[in-house]
Amino acid sequence: MSNRRQIFFFGPLPPPTHGMAVVNAQMVELMRQYGDVWVGNISPGGLARGIAYHTRKALRVFWALIRIPVARLSGCKTLYGSPDDNLGGIWTVALLLFGRLMGMNIFLHHHSYRYLLKPTRLMRAITELAGPSGRHIVLGGDMANKLSSLYPAAQNVIVCENSVSVRDDYAHRAASKYITVGLLANLTIEKGALEFIDSFDALVDEGLLVRAILAGPVSDPAVGTAIRTACAKHGDKFVAAGPLHGPAKEQFFDEIDLFLFPTAYKTEAFPLVLMESLTRGVPVLAFRRGCIGALAGQQGVGLVEVGSDFVRQAIQAVRSLGNANTNRDDIAQAALARNAANLARLDTLAAEICGGQGPRA
Repeated sequence: MSNRRQIFFFGPLPPPTHGMAVVNAQMVELMRQYGDVWVGNISPGGLARGIAYHTRKALRVFWALIRIPVARLSGCKTLYGSPDDNLGGIWTVALLLFGRLMGMNIFLHHHSYRYLLKPTRLMRAITELAGPSGRHIVLGGDMANKLSSLYPAAQNVIVCENSVSVRDDYAHRAASKYITVGLLANLTIEKGALEFIDSFDALVDEGLLVRAILAGPVSDPAVGTAIRTACAKHGDKFVAAGPLHGPAKEQFFDEIDLFLFPTAYKTEAFPLVLMESLTRGVPVLAFRRGCIGALAGQQGVGLVEVGSDFVRQAIQAVRSLGNANTNRDDIAQAALARNAANLARLDTLAAEICGGQGPRA
């Protein structure tokens, strides 16, 4: 390690790829511009829960716990990490306890809404362990209000939306008589995979000319069965693309006209995939969960209140697309401006975590 400010990071990094892990990786890289980062990657390495999953995570947490005192003795004074939102919060408590015993400054970056739906004892313990000087980073104003309201110890709050990587331009879709709807996610019932299929069935029943691309890994047998049934029912008009990365992921956004996101995921906060879609000029229709409501008024965003009929709203959205020329350039430019502002705030945050030092030469 150099003489620059040192930071100890803890949290999951890809794989597997999900929002928290992606933002964690982004923050580690940003902080490395301003300081030296000790990395405590506590990712279990996969999505499937089981003995192997929990064993890998426990071993990685144990390794991080060992390294925190080593880092502190080497001059590291700052602990930055992402708190777990369920029973894994026990690991967060242990990591914070070590950090506080070592006299470290605490920054917690919250990526889940689960403990904001109702207070939990674990999050109360986490916020109290962070202490009065602990800084809490959240993804929207509503998230900030709920955190400080439910957990009185968390009063030092910073609002910073997520940002996504963008490319210089995107493909302009060739004219087609079909409107293509898409969903890209870790495909589970909670993430809306079945409701996406129901929406597509309803669109077809309405006589609309539509195609569907459903992309992402499947770990739920019920979802896998439903996808196979949809493929058999609709033929080449329903594509199960599987996990997509790099150019294949870019092509997904190039090929769709509307991103449907009927998520019921309890931890949903500020899904990166919505900004990925918008910055590529693709309008989105999503349930208003977590911080998704912060996108209200953003060009190309349609919000469905939780408890409302998502399928009916999807039909209306597709009809609107068929009756009007959606300007993908306008949607993309508005989203790119918001994304650039979010990235600038994240960069400022990284500099603050590292003590306000200048970037690496």
